[in-house]
Amino acid sequence: MNDYCFQDDVTITAVGGYWNLTLGGSVAWEETGSGLMRFVIQSVTSGYVAMAISRDSFMGDDDCYICMVGSATSRGLVWKTAYLPSHQTPVDVETKEKYRYKIRFVNGVMTCSFIRPYDVTKRINGTMTTWDLNNGKFNLLFARGDVTNGSIVYHNGDREQTMTSIQFVKSSDYFVTTTSMTSTTSSGSFNSLKFWILSLAFLLTILI
Repeated sequence: MNDYCFQDDVTITAVGGYWNLTLGGSVAWEETGSGLMRFVIQSVTSGYVAMAISRDSFMGDDDCYICMVGSATSRGLVWKTAYLPSHQTPVDVETKEKYRYKIRFVNGVMTCSFIRPYDVTKRINGTMTTWDLNNGKFNLLFARGDVTNGSIVYHNGDREQTMTSIQFVKSSDYFVTTTSMTSTTSSGSFNSLKFWILSLAFLLTILI
């Protein structure tokens, strides 16, 4: 049984799109050319935010990305890519891909930006596994939670997933429009379209 929240507030544009989270915050993406996709995750959190690219509507066998506060030894902010098994914490895996990323954590709001190749391959239990955004549609999963001793803590109820699969590349062929929902956090509402566009433009200016 999948216990993620299934509400959607997803909008797809010709070059990308965004997902307004019911929990407050958003996940945005845009094609940057040369086979690359930029993702921006923003949410109130106590320790980490994470997203995963999934082939279906269930947690497991997913390409995962995490932004988190560091441990007492590592300090600062930490970004990493991982593999997400079914109903378990993400597992660190080696990958040949090179990522560019930026993280900000201000007043309890974490903003995480990274650029991912369309085609990512990871070695999972001795087998090479690929998530290719240029080939098919995928769901997005989101979670946030605490960090203890440099490790993320299970997200409990702070998790969501898209109800509709997304065609990330050549997205002008695929549009989704859903009813807007009010999602207010300690930093205010995140799902005003005008506010979101202005915020994303500002964030990309300072992060990338």
